[in-house]
Amino acid sequence: MWFSFKKKKKKDYYFYVVDDVREQTKVIRSILRSKFDADVEIFQSPIKLLKSLKRPHHISPDMIIADLKMPEMTGLELRTELLDLGFSIPFVFITSAGAEEIVASDTIMLSKPIDVSKLAYHIDYLLKRSA
Repeated sequence: MWFSFKKKKKKDYYFYVVDDVREQTKVIRSILRSKFDADVEIFQSPIKLLKSLKRPHHISPDMIIADLKMPEMTGLELRTELLDLGFSIPFVFITSAGAEEIVASDTIMLSKPIDVSKLAYHIDYLLKRSA
């Protein structure tokens, strides 16, 4: 494969947040840092995340939190692309569509605006399932 992941974490968890709205990423990063003592890497688009995988020694995330609807690629398309590349990473999708559901055993969809306690609960649930 053309990329490699290394587990070199400073904190308890490492998350990717993918959203084209900068304010949304700041809110999510703040929640992840305060509730999970997490390192967070922000991507303004799924394409930038996929390109970053080409960097040597990229850190494997414990989870990806992504907006469902973005201009270049949807969150679901990103998840499919990563699965096709051989990654099995838990996902939380944030959507303005108002739908909330468990999409798969490792994927949850939550609606905007973000409910901090609900987001924290589902992240904790997915982290425990993937451990």
